[in-house]
Amino acid sequence: MIKFKKYFILGLLFILFNLFISLIYLISNISYNSISSIILIFNLIYFAIIGFIVAKKSNSKGIIIGIKTSIIIILILLFLSLILKLLSIKSIIYYLLIFLSVILGSIISKNIKR
Repeated sequence: MIKFKKYFILGLLFILFNLFISLIYLISNISYNSISSIILIFNLIYFAIIGFIVAKKSNSKGIIIGIKTSIIIILILLFLSLILKLLSIKSIIYYLLIFLSVILGSIISKNIKR
């Protein structure tokens, strides 16, 4: 139950931050490119944290668990993109960045002294 609560809170923070940034975009005069960059950086940090947490609990090498986790995440996002017909070159680049971010978080997790 504690693990589920931890992941639920992490997911809720992810959604709330993206909602908050979207509201700032609607209310203020900040450009779309600035908001997109902020959301991209936040999402990459978020997925690196996911990789960090998953690798911390695993006994495998960081890069292996990172690849496995990122493939699962990418498949879910790709499936949603295909259903919603939002697949583009931009989204494929975004998925590649997520892939690398999860792997980097996993590698960092395994290299930190416990």
